[in-house]
Amino acid sequence: MPKETLTAENEMLLKVKKPDYLGDSMWDMRHGKAIIQVTILDKEWLDKFQNRRVNLRPGDSIRARVQIDNKYDFDGELISTHYNAIKILEIIPMPNYEQTSLPNLDIEDDKREI
Repeated sequence: MPKETLTAENEMLLKVKKPDYLGDSMWDMRHGKAIIQVTILDKEWLDKFQNRRVNLRPGDSIRARVQIDNKYDFDGELISTHYNAIKILEIIPMPNYEQTSLPNLDIEDDKREI
């Protein structure tokens, strides 16, 4: 049972790891090296996404206003953190890096006698 909940709102860049295509469950997002679960509360954007009117592809990120709820116990220890995307501001596409061709390496030329 938490003693206290502190709430803050930040604009965050989140890389989409696992979206929810059908319901209202949490999305897995990467923030830095951490994987966090985010509930999308922007119903208008979520409706567009689930009805294929938003182009979100693998590797893309979102910029969002995120409400962060930190719950603390009676000793002041953090119990849990919940993330709620209250407004999706934009989709940031993954950069499109073109692969450069590698030189043709012949494995036969690299054999050495042992």
